[in-house]
Amino acid sequence: MEVKINQVVLHLLDPGASEPVLSDRAMDMDADLYEYYTATLERAFASDEVKNCRFLPDSAFAAEMAQNQDFIDLSRRIAGVIFEQMLQYQAIPAGDLAVVDFTADGVPFYGVLKLNYRPGYTHHTELMGNGRFSSMVPQRTLLPGTPKADEAALIDRANGTVRLDREEVHAGRQEGLLPVHPRVRLHGGFAGESQAESRLRDRRDRREGGLPRAGGAGRCAPV
Repeated sequence: MEVKINQVVLHLLDPGASEPVLSDRAMDMDADLYEYYTATLERAFASDEVKNCRFLPDSAFAAEMAQNQDFIDLSRRIAGVIFEQMLQYQAIPAGDLAVVDFTADGVPFYGVLKLNYRPGYTHHTELMGNGRFSSMVPQRTLLPGTPKADEAALIDRANGTVRLDREEVHAGRQEGLLPVHPRVRLHGGFAGESQAESRLRDRRDRREGGLPRAGGAGRCAPV
């Protein structure tokens, strides 16, 4: 699969704060970051935990996506909706939200990637008198070092299908990632394969170790 990233916008979603930290521009991408997000998207496509869905015709999010040509503004709206849900449902962990404009085998996509924070440590060195000492300092907002999103939504802009990875619904309410306006509902049945999915299957033998197939068509509960 050939993934080409056009731009990535990163938003900070910490429900411990009063409001999200929303970016006004796309991030600068060096070679390492480009490789990181490319691998993250490829792993989301290959996940066997994916659910295939399609927006209903009256979807507010689909309409917004079709009409709003300002990708930065669209990404901010997505992040704002998810942050409101995080405030409402405490089970949703804090993290950064990367909204990606990319193509997969020439098919235009929007990717919404949730990168949950990990606790960890970093070193710290101080000078005291004639000597120095080093210690460890706890960090509670470290991002995943491996290129894998905790939750992901890949939106095929050509045919409107949505691939949800690790989206969970409990007791009729959303407690996972769903990059849509609260009014949006998802069709509860099989959405069919997108062009990129078809191509992925055709090319699975070309990738090292093969490409796992999606674990069947999932059913997406209405929001």
